[in-house]
Amino acid sequence: MSRRPGTLPPPEEGRAPGGSPAPAPAQGPSREAARAAKDRLAPSLADDPRVNGVGVVRWRSAYAVRVSVVTQEDLPEVPAEVDGVPVRVAAVGRVVATPAPLPGTTAGPL
Repeated sequence: MSRRPGTLPPPEEGRAPGGSPAPAPAQGPSREAARAAKDRLAPSLADDPRVNGVGVVRWRSAYAVRVSVVTQEDLPEVPAEVDGVPVRVAAVGRVVATPAPLPGTTAGPL
């Protein structure tokens, strides 16, 4: 059976197109579970000035909740997991909003 130039043959069992091994299925919390855990945790950290934000990240082969904090030295109390979803804390420094670009420019003042 011939195929058009530039197309790949159908993948073999357990292999991705192109012949590389197929990625392992996710083992751990799904993105949806991590989003639900984030939505449950975020309100308790919303007014804490040490916290820049709460989000969802890939972690190992699944998803986790990430709490971005200003510094490692003064951490808020954060659970190790929420509803079976791991919580990771990352010090990212102080986050500051950048001013909007001036009319006729592409970037704000530095």
